[in-house]
Amino acid sequence: MARSDTQQPDRGVLRLLEESVGVLRCSRPGTLGCYYIGSLPFILVLLYFLADMSQNAFGSERLIQGSAAVAAAFVWMKLWHAVFAGRLMEQLCGQRPQRWGLRRIVRVAINQTAIQPWGLILIPLASAVLVPLPWIYAFFQNASVYGNGRTDHPGGKPLTSAWRQARVWPRQNIAGLFVLMLFGTFVLANIGHAVLLPPELAKMFLDIDTVFTRGGFSPFNTTFLAILFSLAYLCLDPLIKAFYTLRCFYGQSLRTGQDLRSELRGIITAGAAVLLLGLVLLGAPGSVGAQDTPPPTTVSPRAEMSPQDLNESFDEVLAQRKYAWRLKRADDQADANEEKTFATSVIETIWGWLKDMFRWLGDLLGDIWDFLFPRPDRPDDRVDWDPNAKGTGPGAGESGWVSFLRYLVYAAIAGVVVILGVAIWRRLKLSQKRDVNESEADTSPIDLEDENVTADDLPQSGWLELAKKLVQQGDTRLALRAMYLASLAMLADNNRISIAKFKSNMDYRRELDRRCHSMPLLLEAFGRNVGAFEAVWYGTHEANELMLNTFIENQNTIGRMLDDA
Repeated sequence: MARSDTQQPDRGVLRLLEESVGVLRCSRPGTLGCYYIGSLPFILVLLYFLADMSQNAFGSERLIQGSAAVAAAFVWMKLWHAVFAGRLMEQLCGQRPQRWGLRRIVRVAINQTAIQPWGLILIPLASAVLVPLPWIYAFFQNASVYGNGRTDHPGGKPLTSAWRQARVWPRQNIAGLFVLMLFGTFVLANIGHAVLLPPELAKMFLDIDTVFTRGGFSPFNTTFLAILFSLAYLCLDPLIKAFYTLRCFYGQSLRTGQDLRSELRGIITAGAAVLLLGLVLLGAPGSVGAQDTPPPTTVSPRAEMSPQDLNESFDEVLAQRKYAWRLKRADDQADANEEKTFATSVIETIWGWLKDMFRWLGDLLGDIWDFLFPRPDRPDDRVDWDPNAKGTGPGAGESGWVSFLRYLVYAAIAGVVVILGVAIWRRLKLSQKRDVNESEADTSPIDLEDENVTADDLPQSGWLELAKKLVQQGDTRLALRAMYLASLAMLADNNRISIAKFKSNMDYRRELDRRCHSMPLLLEAFGRNVGAFEAVWYGTHEANELMLNTFIENQNTIGRMLDDA
């Protein structure tokens, strides 16, 4: 009595996973494309829906439309998952792809719509209970494999086949699901490191701040975690589909013997290739020998040959190709006194190559010039060319497409000249406009009360001139800020700091500590100026003449330190 399907020996989890990777690697280029054509729209729609519903104040007004879009994208994804799994099964069985007509597409879409949405409910419930999870998860994966809509399906209905295959080899199913979940954890961790590590390195080595390195970002926020899980799903799910497709293939082979037929087909193909190669190898020497070997000549033993005929016979035999190695080369027969050194021969060889290259380049340019601008005095045109004759001339003998090509080249050259002229003219106008804008910016007043004013709005000399005017007007508070912005501009000009609107005074001090840690006097002077500025600008202190003089002395110290560096 034959054993049942569940009692048949399995192939081992690691071996099946290795075969799954091999199936994906050997699949046709469009197979993985089918998977991502279906999965990427659903992932994007789902992420947008989650972000819109959780962060948009008016997201509840679009709840019905968003849910409908997510449902349509889910059906679209499951349809293409069935196509993907079906192409993998066709690859394993060695079957030819069947045509996807409208009736087949509708049938597959209806089957997947009726089956797959239940997985969104049953799989989370089975995960909570944990015991029936492998069978339920395998059932929905098998539904994608058997739901490809082929007319020559070996089993019964797709639903029945999916459930029957889910109960085959339970230990293999449980172990495979555990290994895939463990592997998915490592994939998720690697993707998280790949996203978070480059911004940290950019902050550490290049001092570039991004949204990942600022204080408000947390790697455990829902949006970031949703993106990480989506990327991990896109990386791992094709392998899961290949794993369960192989389970279905070997499971149905227990009744149909499809795996034996596939192996036999591979053996026949390999045997035919070996036989064809053997015929080629066996036939090639005979054909070559037949071409190289001269036809045999029969010589009568009584025939006598003269010495001249014998020498000619020897010369004919030695002139054959197979005796060419015995002949001396021409350079070996040259006189030893005329032998050149290795360096001289190399230089002459290189010089010959250069001359040939320049000659070829000159001929090419000459041909292009003659093609674009034909001359009537050329030897091939001088015979038949007559300026008064109709139908003759430099291009009279050419076909229509050659003339059209020449005029097209003329138009291209004219277009390039016009584009270059327009680009040069626009460049000049832009530089003039930039000079006018810079001159207007130098003369336009700046509101120092505005917190959005940064040190790169004016050069250092501009800030100092503005501070001088404000001192004359008696506004020492704004003058102190102008002097502070001048010190920042001076440090930025010397590449000691980088100006940015989001940076605070503490950020500038930390950046200066990293880049000027070998100049303690500069750091001390800048720290005193920052303290004086914050005490006046953010505090209740008044900027008197003594404070301004101290600020100027510290700024001069910073300038001398930068000049000495």
